[in-house]
Amino acid sequence: MLLICLTGNKFSVQALPYGQTVTASVYVEFLKKTGERWRTLRRHPTKLSDLTLQHDNARPHVAKLTKDFLERRNVRVAHQSSHSPDFNILDRWVNAHLKTKFKRMIFSNHIEVEEAALQTLREIPEDRFLRKSRN
Repeated sequence: MLLICLTGNKFSVQALPYGQTVTASVYVEFLKKTGERWRTLRRHPTKLSDLTLQHDNARPHVAKLTKDFLERRNVRVAHQSSHSPDFNILDRWVNAHLKTKFKRMIFSNHIEVEEAALQTLREIPEDRFLRKSRN
């Protein structure tokens, strides 16, 4: 399982060990680490409160722990209705791109998956994330 947060030219990826699921506490810790990493960047520092997170109704997104964390940090949330991938860049093409790249790869552990995902995302031109179509 991969957790991915992206905005323009920044990526945060966390691969979970085999069998671990995303809970609200795992998701909040991922957001905390992402926020700290992006806030301390030399070039283009970004606070979580500068972002709008796109959430569907997944349990980690709607959990009280997550909602409280986001409220305390003044993070805006755009709610995506279920089964509407046209509005989510990850569903629209990023996940398919990662799957294509990973198709013939063999990973020994979740750390290798995380490193490969970051490398793959870094290879995508920044303007590709701004296009509306899949092409």
